[in-house]
Amino acid sequence: MRGVKQGTSSEFPSTEPAWVTALIERVTQTMHAAFLEENSKLKKETKLLRKRVSDLESRLASLEFFSRRCNVEIQNMPVQKDESPLKILANTAVMIGFKLRQEDVVKCYRMNKIKQTNNNRPPHIIAEFRDVNVCEEFMQKVRSYWRTKNYSIWSTDICPQAGKLKLSVVRQLPPQKKLLLGQAKKFAQSRSMKFAGSLRVGVSFFAKMKIQKLYQLTV
Repeated sequence: MRGVKQGTSSEFPSTEPAWVTALIERVTQTMHAAFLEENSKLKKETKLLRKRVSDLESRLASLEFFSRRCNVEIQNMPVQKDESPLKILANTAVMIGFKLRQEDVVKCYRMNKIKQTNNNRPPHIIAEFRDVNVCEEFMQKVRSYWRTKNYSIWSTDICPQAGKLKLSVVRQLPPQKKLLLGQAKKFAQSRSMKFAGSLRVGVSFFAKMKIQKLYQLTV
C-alpha cells in the first residue's frame, strides 16, 4: 500500500488498552475462583461418597462373615465320580473323633468351580452346621487331630480310594478375610515365624513371633 512504510506497526499498537487488560484479569480471576469453589465441592462430595462406600463394604463384610459363621470348608479334596459331599464330611468327622449327627448338618455341597478363585485346585466342599457351637466343636477336633498328625491331613485319610492330596479343613471366610489370611501366611513365612494366631471376627490378624512381639496386618 502506497504511503505506508512496510515493517512498521503504527496501525497495530503492541500494547492493549488498560481497560481490556483489566477486563481479562477480572474474568480470569472470576473463572479461577469458580473453578476452586467447584473443585472444593467435588472433593467434599468424593470424600463423602468414599466414606459411604467404605461403610457399606464394612457392613457387607460383617454380613458375609455372619452368614458363614457356622460353615467349614474341606479344601483340596479330589473330585470323585458319584461322590457324596455329606459322606465325605461324615468320614472326616469319624477321622477326627467328632460325633456327627444328621441333624447337626444343614447342608453340605461342593462349590461350583467357576465361583472358586483358585481354579487349579478341586472345588471346596462346604458344610453348614446347625449352630456355632457345633461348628466350633468340630473345628476343635480338627485342630487336635491336625497336631497329632504332624500338621498334615491327607485326602486318603478320609477316602482311601481318592488321589492323595494334602487337605485343609477350615472355617469358611469371606474373600476379604481370605486375602488377609493369605497375607498373614506370607508375612509369617518371610520372618520364620514359629506360630501364627487364628483369624477371628475382627479385620486384623495378629501374628505371634518367637520374640513374643505382635504384628498387626490389615488389607
